Amino acid sequence: MLFRTRRHLRQNDEAVASTVGTVMALMVAMTFLALIVNQYVPVWQKESEAAHMNAVLGDFANLKSAIDAQIVSAQVTNVGGTTYLPIETYSPISMGIDGVPIFSTPTVGTLTGDGDAAPWSVQFTYTIDGTPYVVNQSSSGSVVLHVADRYNVPFDLAYESGAVILSQAVGSTVRISPQFTALNGSNGVNLGFALVQLIGSGNAAGHGTEGIRSKLLSLDMQDYDSLQSSVWINHTTRYGGAWYTHFNTTLSLAFGILSADFGLPGYTYVESPGGQTVTTPFYVLSRSEVNLTHTVSLEIVHDPVGGAPINGFTLNQAFVSIAVGREGSTPEV
Repeated sequence: MLFRTRRHLRQNDEAVASTVGTVMALMVAMTFLALIVNQYVPVWQKESEAAHMNAVLGDFANLKSAIDAQIVSAQVTNVGGTTYLPIETYSPISMGIDGVPIFSTPTVGTLTGDGDAAPWSVQFTYTIDGTPYVVNQSSSGSVVLHVADRYNVPFDLAYESGAVILSQAVGSTVRISPQFTALNGSNGVNLGFALVQLIGSGNAAGHGTEGIRSKLLSLDMQDYDSLQSSVWINHTTRYGGAWYTHFNTTLSLAFGILSADFGLPGYTYVESPGGQTVTTPFYVLSRSEVNLTHTVSLEIVHDPVGGAPINGFTLNQAFVSIAVGREGSTPEV
């Protein structure tokens, strides 16, 4: 007869302890990972995006400096009576920033050059030996970098007619000024303005470094006196707020206009949902917006009888070929 022995099971806490230890280790790891994703990565990316905006502002400053240097070189050779030889310059632009490895994707930028965008027009009348002549000069062209920041406010940096403009959802501002001057003297105001006609196109996208090739093709320099009319400057742009503020600040400083003057005759300021208009005895400036397109209109008043004459106007126009990215084109004219 066979007898079976019954094995008595006894409790063993070793497996339970191992399981609890593993779960606790996973919880600590997940907590640490969540801390990195929710706290460290956003702070890192936000600081990187802010640093990138400052860096790319420097890139656009270098682009402006490269074009300005070519214009100055052409002016110097013209004064010296020698021939200007065009030289192509290359300006690198940092498109975006790399993301945090594993945790975040890169921030992408889009760079666009368009020779037909952001048109300008300048009109006035002057006389030579008593004969009136009408000047109607125009130009266009812009280079825009759009960076789709995820932790900071997305922004545009634009180069238009010698100005570098920073634009965000809250508005736009001229960060580097164009050549626009108004010097008010005893004989009247002397004006200076430079138009930069960009010729060419191209676009690029990514988070690396792309470049803009620029070359000054020609420069038209004119000094006008004996003006018979006001000077009208009109501009169509996405960054009307920046140009409006820049023109208004420059001219109000030149003519010594204070906010208290807007209680006097001839001084008015009107603001509407679609724009704003400031009127003074010296200039009339307005901005209107339709579907994110701004129209900026400036009249600098020529009124010798009323004591606000335009003594002289220096108007320069530079023709610059540009090529944005690897596929950009630089036509010769």
